[in-house]
Amino acid sequence: MKYYRVVGWEDRFESSKSKAYNRKSQSYVPNKQGIGYMRIMREHDGAAIYGAWCAVIAYLSRQEATRRGILTDNGKTTGTPLDVESISMLTFVHEEIIGRMLDFCSSQVIAWLAVEWRTAPDKDTAGDSQGTLDIPTAGRPKGKKKNSIPSSAKTYKPHCPSPLPLPLPLPLPEEVRVSDFDKFWKVYPRKLSKQAAEKAWDRTKKTRPSIEILLAAVEAQKKTTEWKPENKRFIPHPATWLNAGGWDNEIESMNGGSSFGNSKNRVSGTLDISPESTDEFAVEARRQAAGRSK
Repeated sequence: MKYYRVVGWEDRFESSKSKAYNRKSQSYVPNKQGIGYMRIMREHDGAAIYGAWCAVIAYLSRQEATRRGILTDNGKTTGTPLDVESISMLTFVHEEIIGRMLDFCSSQVIAWLAVEWRTAPDKDTAGDSQGTLDIPTAGRPKGKKKNSIPSSAKTYKPHCPSPLPLPLPLPLPEEVRVSDFDKFWKVYPRKLSKQAAEKAWDRTKKTRPSIEILLAAVEAQKKTTEWKPENKRFIPHPATWLNAGGWDNEIESMNGGSSFGNSKNRVSGTLDISPESTDEFAVEARRQAAGRSK
C-alpha cells in the first residue's frame, strides 16, 4: 500500500513546545523560500499547488501526537492511506488541485513528500504505532530492498494536470514599458546627442521636477517664437536644456527675448560669448558677431 509522508516533519513543522501538545490549534510553517518554493511558483498554477500544500500541513498539524506528517487516517503508518478524494474533503481543496500537489511535491525536483510502501497490517500489529514498512513480496521488482521507493515514484511524470487554465499574459501598462526619459525624448523637438541627454537626465535626477511638469514645460516652450520650426537650430540640445534647468525658462522671455543662451542667460539677459565658452548658442553668437564686423 502506498501513502505519503511529509519529509522532515518534526524538524520543519514542530517545535519542542508543540511536540508536547496532544492536538495543536495552529501550525508552524517555515518562512524560508528555498529552491523548492521557487520551482513551485514558476509553475503557472504554482499558487494553487502551494495553497494545497499549506492546507495539507494544517490538517496534519491537527492530528494527535506523536505527529510525523503521515497522510493516513490516524497519522500513523498503520492507518489507512488517504487518497486524493479523502484529502480533498478534509482540506476543502478541489480534488484535481490536491492530485496536482501530491504529484508535484513528491517529484524528485521538489521532494517535500516521500512516497512510502508497506504491507497491510496484521491483526497482531494493528495497534503498533510504528506499523510495518515494506514493499509487498509479491510483485516486488528483483533486486529491490525493503523500504525502498520504486523507480516510478522517483521520476517525476505528471499524471495530474492542473485544473486551472493557463493564464493569458497581461500586457504591461504603458507607464511601465516606457521610461520617463523616453517620454521626455519623445516630446522634445530637437533629438540630438541622445547619450549625452541620458547622462544629463541622470545628473539632474535630484533637481528636475516631476515628469508631468517637465513635459508640460516642453510643450509650452514648443509654442514660443524661439522654438518655432523655422528656428529649430536655436533650440537647445536636450542635454543642454536639462543641464541648464530649461524647465524654469520664462515663456515671455522666450517669445520676445534673445534667441541665444541657456535658461539662466535668457532670464538675466546676458550671454558669455568669450572664446572659452563652448555653449552652442555662444558659438553661434560669436559667428554672427564676426559676420557683422566685416
